[in-house]
Amino acid sequence: MLDDTFIGLRNNIGGIFTFNNFLSTTDDLNVAMKFGQRSTDQDGKTSVLFEVEVDRTVITTPFASLNDISYYNEREKEILFSMHAVFRIVQVKENNDHIWKVSLKSVSNNDLQTIQLTEQIRREIGEGSAIDRLGQLMITLGELDKAEAMYQLLLDSTHNNDEKTIASIYNQLGYIKYKQGNDLEAQTFYEKTLKIYKQILPANHPWLATAYKNIGLAQISMGEHMAGLNNLQKAMNIRKEVLPSNHPSIASIFSTIGEVYQEAEDYSTALTFYREALDIENKASHVNYSSLAMTYYKMSRILSKLQQYDQALICAELAVQSNRKSSTPNNKGTIKFTENFDQLQTKLS
Repeated sequence: MLDDTFIGLRNNIGGIFTFNNFLSTTDDLNVAMKFGQRSTDQDGKTSVLFEVEVDRTVITTPFASLNDISYYNEREKEILFSMHAVFRIVQVKENNDHIWKVSLKSVSNNDLQTIQLTEQIRREIGEGSAIDRLGQLMITLGELDKAEAMYQLLLDSTHNNDEKTIASIYNQLGYIKYKQGNDLEAQTFYEKTLKIYKQILPANHPWLATAYKNIGLAQISMGEHMAGLNNLQKAMNIRKEVLPSNHPSIASIFSTIGEVYQEAEDYSTALTFYREALDIENKASHVNYSSLAMTYYKMSRILSKLQQYDQALICAELAVQSNRKSSTPNNKGTIKFTENFDQLQTKLS
C-alpha cells in the first residue's frame, strides 16, 4: 500500500474503508504473511496485513469460498469478496516483522456511512458491471468454474427489483452449465430467464427468441428432441416476426434445426433446413463467409449420406472457397473442409 494511503487509513480509526477491486483473502495466516513480506523493502510503500472479521448477519458485501476453484494451491483456502467491499477500521498496529496489521470489521446495511459510500460507488461505476465483464472474460478463457463464482456474486449483489439484470445473470449461468455438460441445470436457469422476460418484455421481443433457443438446445442435448424442436420453432417464429428476412439470426435457427434432424438421421429434412439457412446467408447485406463455409460443409456431408456425390463435391468446394474469403478463417475448419473435398474428389475419380 502506498505510504500516503496507509497514513490516511491509520488516521481514520473507526471510519469506513473500501477496496476498489476484488479482494482475495485466505484464512491461513502463514499464507497471508508470505504475500505481505514481499513488499516490506519497497520504497514509498507500507506492507499491510488486513485481518477481517466477518459477521454474516450484517455484512453488505457478497463473498464466496474458492477452495475448489482457486487460481492458487487449494491449501491457500482462498475467499473472494466482491468489488468495493466495505469494512470499518477497528485497529492499526505494527508487528515486529515490519508489517502493519489492520483490523477490519464488516458493517451493517443500516450504517449511514455505508449507505452513502455504497450509493456513491453505484453512481460512479454502475452496479455489477465490472463483475459481469470479468465473468464474461472467464467464460472466454474457458474458466467456467470461476465464471460461475463471478455470476453468483453478481446475483447476490443485485437488487430483487432489477429483473432484467437478474434474467441476464440466469442466462449466463445457464450457458455455463450447458458448456459444463449439466444440461438439466442449464435448462432450469434458461427457464428462469424466460419467465422473467415474459413478465417484463413484449411477447415478440428478440430476447425471448434467444431464451427459447437456449432451452431447446439444452433439451435436445438431453435427448428430448420433440420438446427441443418445439422451442426452436418458437424462437424461429419470433425472429421471423421482428427481424429482416435476411437476418443471420434466422439463418442460425434454420441451421440449428437442420443439425437436430441430421443427428436423427433424417437427412432429407436436415438438407431442407440447411438450404433455407444458405439462402438467407447468401442474401445477407454483409456475407459471413465463415458461417457460409460451415453451411456448405454440412450440406456436403448430408449429400454424401444421400449418395448425391456430384452435388456433395460442389458444396465441398464452395466450403473451401468461402472459408478462404473469410476475414477470420476457421483454421480447424480449413482442415476438415479440405479433407472432405479431397475425399469426395478421390471417390469420384
